[in-house]
Amino acid sequence: MKPIQSIIESLGGWPVVEGKNWADNVWFWQKILLKLELLGFGARQIYASSIDVDMKNSSRKVLYVSFNCRKL
Repeated sequence: MKPIQSIIESLGGWPVVEGKNWADNVWFWQKILLKLELLGFGARQIYASSIDVDMKNSSRKVLYVSFNCRKL
């Protein structure tokens, strides 16, 4: 997790991880895409997400996020 946390911190944080500390007034997705490219990542290479039925409770849907920290 340390490599992922380091990347997220360098990109300005992520609300799910930062909680109340996340500064949404200085976070711009366009700048994040540029930073990802400069770090050697394409936007699709760093994460993937999907919404599906919760495996623990089939009456709910959940957001699944998977990370891939491979550089291009």
